[in-house]
Amino acid sequence: MMMMMMMFGEQIVRIGAFTCVIMEQAKRGDLLEYILSRGSLPENETRSIFHGVVLAVQYLHSHNIAHRDLKCENILLDDHGQAKLSDFGFARFVIDQVYLLLSLTS
Repeated sequence: MMMMMMMFGEQIVRIGAFTCVIMEQAKRGDLLEYILSRGSLPENETRSIFHGVVLAVQYLHSHNIAHRDLKCENILLDDHGQAKLSDFGFARFVIDQVYLLLSLTS
């Protein structure tokens, strides 16, 4: 059985035990590649990227999801420089705060 839903313009497709997120192409690549190719970033650009990451994490947490693998390689930049999170392989649904605390310490 295939189920589809929309989230922030992206499509999420569930086929059996697999969940696929279909997103736009990240034309600027991941954040690590972007920093290495450009050197240090201006403060206003850094602030904009960080703000996007914070909003994405806030959205995940509001749906009881912990990403658990945030790093520059998992932050993609679209052609407008907006941050998109990727690689949800370690993500987990959080049942309660105790579980979250135990997950973060292990």
